[in-house]
Amino acid sequence: MSQITRRKATVFPYRGKWRVQYVDTFGRQRTQTAETRKDAYLQLAEIEGQVRKGFLNLTPEQIPSLGQYLDYWLQKREQELNPTTHWCYQSHVANNLKPLMGNLRLDSVSARQIQDLYSYLLEERGFKSGTVRKVHSILSSAFKLALKQGLITYSPLAGVSQPKFEQKQIEVFTKQEMECLLRHASQKPSKPHLRWLLALRYGLRQGEVLGLKFGDFDLISRTVKINRTVNSLPGKGVVELPPKSKHSQRTIPLDAKVIQLISQIQDGSGFVFTAEDGSALEATVDQRRWRALLVESGVRHLPLHSARHSVATHLVNGGVNPRIVQLLLGHSSAAYTLATYVHPNTLDIAHALGIDSPGVEIPMLLADNKSDIRPPKGGN
Repeated sequence: MSQITRRKATVFPYRGKWRVQYVDTFGRQRTQTAETRKDAYLQLAEIEGQVRKGFLNLTPEQIPSLGQYLDYWLQKREQELNPTTHWCYQSHVANNLKPLMGNLRLDSVSARQIQDLYSYLLEERGFKSGTVRKVHSILSSAFKLALKQGLITYSPLAGVSQPKFEQKQIEVFTKQEMECLLRHASQKPSKPHLRWLLALRYGLRQGEVLGLKFGDFDLISRTVKINRTVNSLPGKGVVELPPKSKHSQRTIPLDAKVIQLISQIQDGSGFVFTAEDGSALEATVDQRRWRALLVESGVRHLPLHSARHSVATHLVNGGVNPRIVQLLLGHSSAAYTLATYVHPNTLDIAHALGIDSPGVEIPMLLADNKSDIRPPKGGN
């Protein structure tokens, strides 16, 4: 195969101006025009620098639109991401990015256009800052890949400010409310009793509970292994996934009541909590049953994930080592558990200081807002 002979780049006068002639990355002869000889040499130096960095010098017709490149980016990332995250990215691309900016040529997208997009999503569509920050993350990753591949010379995200991180108020159940919920759960058959015990006493994530199989329980050692989670994805139904993180994979000791309940319902090696066909129970069904339990118990409505926050809060307030709470919940650090899942209030502070009850309880302290487009699941 004959090798392409690269001709030396030249600068020469042309019709009262100056022309730069060079050979691009693919061996094609290309030209650009400048007003002065100095401008022409500056252009040449910039072109040669871009070629050395791997910039492809594509023609406008060869550069994809932002929508086309986002589809390509999603395809490239699919193997690296868990299905839930990939679904989330697909939703943002399909519902927000492609309809609003997808027709723009990749190398023509400006920082101002992206900043205007964020303002539109916040003000017109009512998105929370956490959701727009996710959009920012997607665009940042896509433009970073385009830059690495030589399709663009700079990322417009360098001139964009993402929305400030907003904190979200998290409410937790009181001790009395937790006891009331556990009491009403204990009046149910063994399987629903077990389901709510795992949430209200052990603080397991919804996906972790619904992903439990009988084989995960060891009745001899009285432990359960958290090896998987499940989630409901549009078009795919309930899918089995690895744990949320390496810290989420853990072994938890069980009390006698849980062992008694699992012994009463054990009927195979499949999922413990199932739909009629034996598949893992969908999160939406589980959520409806949770709301029914709240109504039956006469307890105020809080999301199911608040049970997990409540477990952490009351364990730490009760003097349990935060490191133990971290291991129970499957977090990466005790600091994260304390900062995100423990919500003391003024009464807790007063009791810690030995002060009589101030009589008024202000709302729980703030915790991280992880708002995002996502299919129903148990949370963090």
